[in-house]
Amino acid sequence: MIKLLGAVLCSAVVLAGTAGFKTYKNGYFSTSVPGWTLSAVTEDEEFGVYSTELVSPDSTRLAPAMIYVSYYAPGNALYADIPGFIKGMGGGAVTVKGNSVKPAVRSKAGKYSAKAFESTQVKFIPPDSPDAKEVRIREKHVLVADSKKKGFYVLRLFAGGSVYEKNLKVFNEVVAGFVRLK
Repeated sequence: MIKLLGAVLCSAVVLAGTAGFKTYKNGYFSTSVPGWTLSAVTEDEEFGVYSTELVSPDSTRLAPAMIYVSYYAPGNALYADIPGFIKGMGGGAVTVKGNSVKPAVRSKAGKYSAKAFESTQVKFIPPDSPDAKEVRIREKHVLVADSKKKGFYVLRLFAGGSVYEKNLKVFNEVVAGFVRLK
């Protein structure tokens, strides 16, 4: 069953923070979040994936900027583990007609070892429209095993190429403040 919970209804707590960031905590993780809009909290028990979506105040249709923090529980229906997730996103270095995936590298999320990779894709917005605009989307994924190394977390920045660098700084703060609770 998928539960889409509004910010008011979710079991998350937003605590006071510093420099425009607040501590966001739910049953799966805690992290520092910017003054962005908490637009969705999804708990998909059927698939075993629990996600939070934050939207930048300067996000637009042609220059979106969002941060997702997801927990893939042990036995989730999508990816068995971090290598499976990376392979599902394109594996190693791949380039196809404007879309590319860089190889995963060692990284950190909070105090935890992580894997990180970046990708670029071209989308047409709105899709299936003769007036569609080509938009280059850049993503950064940071993956962290849970404490038992049976499930994992994905922290993801999804941003239009024109606003990627600006929002990468915010994403890096979210990653630095990450604490796993599972």
